[in-house]
Amino acid sequence: MIYGVGTDITDVERIRKVFEKRGCHFAQTVLTEKEIMILDDRAGKAEFIAGRWAVKEAFAKALGTGIGEFCSFAEIEILPGQSGAPEITALYGKTAETVQNKGITTYHISISHERDYAVGFVVLETN
Repeated sequence: MIYGVGTDITDVERIRKVFEKRGCHFAQTVLTEKEIMILDDRAGKAEFIAGRWAVKEAFAKALGTGIGEFCSFAEIEILPGQSGAPEITALYGKTAETVQNKGITTYHISISHERDYAVGFVVLETN
């Protein structure tokens, strides 16, 4: 059964400016350690962060909490799956606890980029 649906659109240039100003500190507030390892090998760093940002915002919207006390950017890990498509591979801390308490068992995500924007779409399911 569908628990929630969320979508978010992020301005890549806004993310680029913040990343240029705050660098690794900014990346660490948005990304997990494994995501940062992927970021280090990428040319389009702002695009990568913007895509992750959009999906994580969409996840928080689908969860019904927003980013804050019950859901945090750095507690949602999005890595390439076996096919190369992005997947939520791990949840940590309060985010994992919130998801478990709500009975959410399955996550479907999509990331799309256009020159100026990144879009994230999430569907959360319960049994």
